Amino acid sequence: MNGYHVLIVEDDDATGDALRRLFAHRGMVVDVARSITEGMSFLKSRPHCIVLDLMLPDGEGEDILRKVREENLPSKVAVCTGTNDPVRLAFVRGMDPDALFQKPVDFNALCGVIDSETAQ
Repeated sequence: MNGYHVLIVEDDDATGDALRRLFAHRGMVVDVARSITEGMSFLKSRPHCIVLDLMLPDGEGEDILRKVREENLPSKVAVCTGTNDPVRLAFVRGMDPDALFQKPVDFNALCGVIDSETAQ
């Protein structure tokens, strides 16, 4: 896992920091963005995986997922959200994320998304 780059786009400090520590403990390179603007700037580094919250202070996380898909970036995207709006969740599923989790997220399940890529 050394050198595997994860970008966490999460505005909740406690959640972002917990995920950062857990991924770093697994030997991954981790960046944390607290907004869409900041997350978009990290896309230039082409992270292997993006852990993406949908509700961010400067917009909707779907904007990052859309950019990844439209530009065919090689990043896996795991959406992690607290929303339970069925219309929004259906819309996000239609954008083809690699995984969609409702908060609270099971870290082992989230790692399963990453582990499936690193095994390829």
